[in-house]
Amino acid sequence: MLSVKTVRAVHVITLQHCRQAYGGVVVLTISSLAKRKLLLIIGEQFFNNGEDLTMALTIDLQMLTWTAALCIFLMFPYTIGLVASFGVKRAASYPQPNTDELSPWIQRSKRAHLNLLENIAPFAVLVLVAHLGGMANETTALGAQIFFWARIVQAAAHTIAIPFVRTGAFAVSVVAMVMILLEII
Repeated sequence: MLSVKTVRAVHVITLQHCRQAYGGVVVLTISSLAKRKLLLIIGEQFFNNGEDLTMALTIDLQMLTWTAALCIFLMFPYTIGLVASFGVKRAASYPQPNTDELSPWIQRSKRAHLNLLENIAPFAVLVLVAHLGGMANETTALGAQIFFWARIVQAAAHTIAIPFVRTGAFAVSVVAMVMILLEII
């Protein structure tokens, strides 16, 4: 194992040696000011001519990132509706105001956000396990894309109250997760 002060200080010769010694995987230990060590396992896809340690996101990871962005976006309609209806002080206090007084679409937008929160964890685990385990492929990429687009349809259908479309999109997102799972097991 190599101990270096910065990742960029590693020379091409050292990287070539590590690739040969560890079968294409470079293992670096980086010391921090807090004397903690961070172990980075950096595969071949991270290198550009043996020097660049930046990583390009795979389709799977891009879809996970966009799903996280969707999850962040979905909290805004409910939060804005809560503040608009009750004011900042009451919306931010405890106990929370009774949401039955909010308009139905704002209540549905909260449920759409909560539904995505329940499903993003297993999706993230599957994508990360497939990626880190080297099992990410065209099928996992397709599953991740299907999951993302199904979640957009599900959130929109949930918010504007289209029941069968909402349920169908949810079912499609579950099938997409199963596609990724089957590539892992």
